[in-house]
This record gives sequence, structure tokens and C-alpha cells, in this order.
Amino acid sequence: MSSMCKTRLLFVAASLFFFGVGCGEDGQTAEGANVADLDQDLAVVDGLDTDDPDSGGDIVVDAACVSDCGKKQCGPDGCGGTCGTCGTNAVCSSEGVCEATCVAQCAEKECGPDGCGGLCGQCDAGETCNEGACVSGPKPDCQEKECGPDGVGGVCGACEVGFECNPDGRCIATCIPDCNGKACGDDGCGASCGECGVGFTCGGGRCMAVCVPDCDGKACGDDGCGSVCGVCDVTQICSSEGLCESACQPDCTGKVCGDDGCGNACGACDGEAVCTDGQCVEPCVPDCGGAVCGDDGCGGQCGVCKGNGSCQDGQCVCVPTCENKECGANGCGGLCGICPAGDSCLGSGKCSGSSGPQTCPDVMGCMIVNGCGCQEGVDCPGNFNDAYACVKKCEQDPSCSAKCWGAAPAAAQNNTTAILTCLNTECSVNPAPGDCVENECLGPYAACFALGTNNCAATLDCTAECVDSVCKNACMSDATPSGLSGFIEAANCAADLCKGSSNLTYCENVAMLGICRMEKPECLPQGLGNAPCIDVVLCLTDCPIQDDLCRSDCMNSMGQPATFGVALMVGCMVNECLDDMTPACLQAAVDSGNCAVAWQECSTCDIFSKQSFGPSFVVTKMGIGASGHPGEALNIDPDKGVGDCAPQGNCSAGLDNGLAAFGPFLNPSLEDSLASGALILVGEILGDVKQPFSIPIYTAFDVIDGCDPTAQSCQYYAASFSFDEACMPLVQFDGCTLVGAKLTGGGDTTQIPLPLPVSAEEFLIVTLYRARIVGDATVTSSGVQLTNTLVGGAIRKSDLIIALNSIPGDTLAGIPKSLVLTLVNGVAADVDTDSDNINDAISVGLKVTGEFGKIIGVQ
Repeated sequence: MSSMCKTRLLFVAASLFFFGVGCGEDGQTAEGANVADLDQDLAVVDGLDTDDPDSGGDIVVDAACVSDCGKKQCGPDGCGGTCGTCGTNAVCSSEGVCEATCVAQCAEKECGPDGCGGLCGQCDAGETCNEGACVSGPKPDCQEKECGPDGVGGVCGACEVGFECNPDGRCIATCIPDCNGKACGDDGCGASCGECGVGFTCGGGRCMAVCVPDCDGKACGDDGCGSVCGVCDVTQICSSEGLCESACQPDCTGKVCGDDGCGNACGACDGEAVCTDGQCVEPCVPDCGGAVCGDDGCGGQCGVCKGNGSCQDGQCVCVPTCENKECGANGCGGLCGICPAGDSCLGSGKCSGSSGPQTCPDVMGCMIVNGCGCQEGVDCPGNFNDAYACVKKCEQDPSCSAKCWGAAPAAAQNNTTAILTCLNTECSVNPAPGDCVENECLGPYAACFALGTNNCAATLDCTAECVDSVCKNACMSDATPSGLSGFIEAANCAADLCKGSSNLTYCENVAMLGICRMEKPECLPQGLGNAPCIDVVLCLTDCPIQDDLCRSDCMNSMGQPATFGVALMVGCMVNECLDDMTPACLQAAVDSGNCAVAWQECSTCDIFSKQSFGPSFVVTKMGIGASGHPGEALNIDPDKGVGDCAPQGNCSAGLDNGLAAFGPFLNPSLEDSLASGALILVGEILGDVKQPFSIPIYTAFDVIDGCDPTAQSCQYYAASFSFDEACMPLVQFDGCTLVGAKLTGGGDTTQIPLPLPVSAEEFLIVTLYRARIVGDATVTSSGVQLTNTLVGGAIRKSDLIIALNSIPGDTLAGIPKSLVLTLVNGVAADVDTDSDNINDAISVGLKVTGEFGKIIGVQ
């Protein structure tokens, strides 16, 4: 599976239109009027000499054509419009008169309609017309009617051309278009008298030239048409030549780096030093030395002690807990005391004394302590939970074991009998009776050793805080029988699931807190919180590798609806990471899409049901432009006017691409990533292109490996992680427009994640502010093709430095990291992204090509 990144892009751009007037060879204007006839209507603007084609100034204001219809009912009016249209069964003659085209059909008919709105004849009184013949019958009813049905199958008459029959049988005039004296505008019947050409607008039925703004070489000031060419930054003023000039005084007092207050830097830091409050400081490096807990010197922690542990001088020191106990475990691997000979330690931490054994474990411990056929520490281990072989041997000495049985309550006797019976039957020849009892005699085992009130979930959470087996045994003792059996089943599940793991203990702990507790309701988290599944999974991936308590807290933060999804997701993550059981691998399992089914259960919406996508494309080329000239970049902050551009000395027309110098070492990696399929980006048209629409962008997978999008239309699956919890695309260009073939979108408020490659497989993810797009788009039912497309935006300088520092190793794309950081520090910020009038980001221009593609689903 190709490595992926989460990105969100929003496309934006602006269009530039050019206006003009053209003439044909015959001296006619584009509207058809003779130039000589229009001289009397010309009005000169700004001193334009109509006889001098080289004179400056604007275009003529009023060059209208006067239509001539006279008595014409139809046909052209001489100015590109019409004098009217003919009705049904009529055509317009060359003289502009509507003439009938219908031939009456009256052969063998003496009455009824002739097929052209007339009659073949009328019947006498007392007769009616039936299929063209006059027959006796009801009298036609045409009183006060001049047209329409007569009630007996005939008609009362037909209307003339230009009239139609209304429901009352009256001939009323149809709408007659009126374009007399009009070259454009409404004809009175809902149609148009004509359209004006480019650069003209319709006013009072006449086409008039519009004012063309003149901002050539100007970044601010009057555009000659009542508007402005741009607005200068608050730190600048507009000169009489229409240029923004700095009114800011740089201030670097006490600073060796950082902003000078006018958008430039006071200096650059060397090496990996970062600029903080105008001073270059070395980044803090955590130093734990041999410490496993306590402060790391940078405000963080070297670790957290578990259980009874207390941090002292960087080391976890266990503090024994023996309050109200005279024997048993002290929580630190030791004992709180040893009972006198003949006594056994009860589950309460008290010696049995004269009262004798009280529980099943007490009875079994009593036999071992009293040496009923075996010797403690020699034949029997100190922990009797694993001493079943020894207990079987002790049972063979009735005279000794009776002392332990006789003093015990009935419940202890019954529980001991049950586990010994199962031991002697199910596990009689098993070489590992301890394992056998937990697997084959789970019910009696739980009844014997479960002495407390904790359910399965509480027992799992209790053991998550333990650092040794003594602590875990105490947690198991505090469980109810069902709680203990559930805990053991979860433990067995985790052991099977994690066989072969490189970090068995960690794997088993993760599995027990996740997939292995989902079958039993009492083993699920207590549901004290309300966190959704996705938040819980991300919380788990942030926990340090040895911090089981962190994972337990994550699980207990969820709401009940999230439990199944989390369990399924954690099970998938464990399967993916058996050989690399680390938080990094768990995060990769989430990001890679290999746990898509589990992620579906974990999501709050069913994104996998999305199967319908609009016309689509796949990005085949993307790279940083070589300069800030046309074709390489866009104007990112047009409010500053065309006089503001970057990089200095290599830009024009207000175009911005401050990172142009980084293209040579970033572009090859990006090109390789797209070509190899390590990075696949696809987009779709969402909405009607005749109205503002959206273009979501998704990370994707090939349906057929190796499909070449430059030679054929390939199919893709959109990656599920390209959507948020509400199934909305993480990257989407809103407010897009398509005028002709020109695509535009984005704006000052648009922010998108942008992957910048440092190798073919590794990317920096930074936010692109004030993102814009402009390009040529071909949209068909087969997909979308993008050519000559530019994406522009700005990356905050601080974000870029942090991202570069996060890449491990000393080189970036084969270049020393220290050199790259020095270069970045030396690039002046040229865009303000937070509206504080201080430039804090570096502009970038990207050239993009997209080919036809098809998205068929989500994976």
C-alpha cells in the first residue's frame, strides 16, 4: 500500500478579460451598421481622435443601430434583432409578412376543420358535422362564439393569423414582438431584440460601449472608471503614479532575528537555532540520562511510575502497602509478614490462626504450608496460583490435608473440591497443570480465587497499573468469579493474537484493552466519558509504549456507543503491528487504510457507502514554479496591488513565489512520488458548472496497479482518511467558477494542507494560507483535464521551520538540514496570513497538470 498523507486543498483564482471592437472587410461594424451612418452618434472620451488609430484614450461610448420594421410582421430589423415571429402554419416572407403554409384538406368532406384552422363547410340547421359529413342531430351551439368547438363535433370558426382562440370562443391577439427602434433588450414577448457584443452593454434598447478600467503599471489609485486599481497595505501609501510606497520604518533594536516590523527580517539564525523574541536560541533537547521518571529538562517527563511507585532522583521506588495486613504481598514484590507455623495467610492479609482457612486459596495454601506430602519452596513454588501439581501431591496425605479441610467453611471446601476434581480429571496428565486449569477449569478456578467485588472491566484496568506479577495477582484476587473468568479469557485471547510479536508484553496489554474484551459486556470499559471512537483510537496511538495506564484512561474516556468500534480498530492495529508494536506503527495502521473496515465502524458516518462521484481528474504533475513571473505563480495578496511581488528581483505584475529557489531540490522528489504512485491525488467536480461549484481533493489508491493516467483514463478509490468524522472532504475548493474553459477558485480565507516532499516517500505537511487557483479546464462526462493550472498560497515561516526540524536525520533530499534551515531563515516573509499587518509567511507558486480519471468508491 502506498504511503499517504492527509491533505485538504481549496482552489481559487481570478480571470482577466480583454475588450475590443472589430470591423469586417465591408466597412460594417460587428453589429452590422455602416460606419458612415454612425459618425453622427460618436462621443469622444478622454480626447480620443476617431481619425487617428494611434491616439490614446478610451473606446467610443454610443454606437447604436436603429432598427427598421415599418409594416413588417416578422424577419430581421436591420440591427441583428427581429420584427416579430409568425404563428403556427405560417412562415415569414421576404417582405416581412406572415404567409400560411398549410394546405387545406377537404377532399370528400362537406364540413368540419380543414386542418389549417379553417372549415371545409357548414351544415344546415338541424344537422351536425360527423367525421366530415352533415348528419341529422343536435344543433351546433355557437352563440356568442367565433371559434372553438360547437358542441357537436364541429367548430364555430377559425381565428386569423396573429390571433388565437381563448376558452370563451373568442379570437384574441397573440403577443406581437416589438423591436422597433431597438438593437437589444426585451421584445415585449419574453424574447430578445438582440445581444450586444463584447465590451458593450444594453441601455434603453441601444448597445453602448462600457468603460474599460486602466490599471496598467498601477497598484493603487483611480482606474478611470470610478473604482480603484488596488489598496495599499496600512504600512504603505499610494503615490501619484499609482504605486504603493512603504511608510514603515524598520525597527530591529535589540534583535538579531525575527521581523523588523516592515515585513523583512532582522537577521537569520545559524544551524538549528530558532528565533525566539528576536534572539537566536538553541532548541531544547530533553535529557533523561538514566532517569525513568521526573523532569526531562524541557518541561516534559522522562516517565511516570506505576502502581505503588514513587519517583525519587529520577528512579521509580516502590512504596510497600501493608496497612492492616500481617501477611501476604506488600505491592512491591515482597511480603507484609509470615504467618506462624500451622497458619496460612488469608486473602484479607490476616493469618488464619485458630480460625483456620477461610477461602479456597487458604485451604490449598494451608496444605502446602503444613507440608502435606510436599515442602514449600522445594516441591511447591511460593505462588500457589501456579502450584497445582504440588497441591495434587498434598491431597494424597489425608491425615494432613484434613486439618486444613476441617477448619474451613463449607464454601471454601466446595470451591476447593471443585477445582481439585477438575484438576484430577481434565488436567491429570497435563505437563503444565497450571495452564490447563486456567483453560479447562476456568469456572472452578474463578470461584476459588476470586475474592473481591471488581468486574472484568475493573480488573483489566487494575492490572494495567501493575508493574509486576504480585500486583496483578492481587488485582485478580479482588475480582468476582465472572470478572476473573472474563479477565482470563481476555488474557488468553491476547496471548493467541500476539504470538510472534516482537514486543509480546506490550502487544498483549494493547489487545486486552481492545479487541479481546469486546465479547463480554462486563469486560468493556465503564463508559464514564463520552469520547467518540476516533478520538479514543487517536488517544491510544499517543500513549508511550510502556504506559498501560494511559491506554486504560483512553478506553475509559469513551462512551458506550464507541466501545465496539474501538475494540475492532485496536484488533486490526495489533494485527498490523505484530513485528513492530510501537505507537508509530499503530498510527501508521490508522493512516495507511489497511484497517478500512475497522475505521468504518469507528467513524461517525458511513463514508464507504459513497459511490457516486462527479467528473474526475488525477494530478499527474505538480511542482514549485521557477520564478514569480506569469506562468509560474499567482498574485497571493492582490490587495497590495501589482507593485508587490516576490521573490525580489525575479517577479512581476504582483506575482508571488518566495519559495522559487527551493524548487530544484523539492520538485524531483515530488515528480518521483507522483510517477511511482507513492502519492496519488484525485479530484471531482461537485455541483453544476453553470453555477459556483466545489472541487474536493482526495488522497487515492489505484484500482489497477500500474495504470498510466497520461495514456488512459484510470480508475481510483478515494482514501477513507480523506474525509472527516462527518464524511466531509478534508480538502475542498469552494466557490469555483468555470467561464468558458477558465477555472478559478479560492481566496484570502482559504487554507489547505499541502504535502512538500523531502523524498519520494516522505512529505512535510504544512498549511497553505490564502490559497488561490487559476487554470484551463476541460469538463466532459468522461472526466476533467487541467492544463496551464497554477496554485498559489503562503506557508508560515515558523510552520516550515518546525516541519523541517521534525524530519529525522541530518539531510533533506541529500542536502544538509542545517543548510536548508539557513536558506529558509534567509527568505523574507512576503505575505500576512493573520491580518496583523506583519508579513509572517513565504509565498509559493505551484504548477499543476490533471488528466482524465474516474473515482469509483472509497477504500
